[in-house]
Amino acid sequence: MARYAAEGDFVVVTNNASDFRGLYATRSLHGDLVIIIRGVNRERQRQLFRGALEELARIGEPINRVLEVDLEDDEATFHDYDRPASDA
Repeated sequence: MARYAAEGDFVVVTNNASDFRGLYATRSLHGDLVIIIRGVNRERQRQLFRGALEELARIGEPINRVLEVDLEDDEATFHDYDRPASDA
């Protein structure tokens, strides 16, 4: 999936943080990766996804970036950071 997303210049949205962090660490160039926390119901995931879309619109071009969406005191929080490929 990571290769397909990179070839198609797609943003990947997942709640499988550990697998996708590893997959994206091996890519030299990738579109954005959005990680939504685990353990919330589908309605909450939809709310967090809508928030992630708004945040992506605010931060701009999603190249080699990770956006983690979490909850803190029932409020969505966003952690946006560079995710360049590893040198390994």
